[in-house]
Amino acid sequence: MNKVILTPKLRMAVRREVLATVQELFTDPDAGLELSTFAKKRLRLAQSGKSKRISLADVKRRYY
Repeated sequence: MNKVILTPKLRMAVRREVLATVQELFTDPDAGLELSTFAKKRLRLAQSGKSKRISLADVKRRYY
């Protein structure tokens, strides 16, 4: 079986890349996913200003 010998400098570079990749995955769990057609329609509606908005006070009254 062949052994891979890593120099301290190479070991740190590999470690840095692995940590950066893992951190990226945890900070953006939806990376690479596409929004559904329904979600896109809801976002367009919310951006148009035609959607109904509820104040925080109303939400608290209704649910708490």
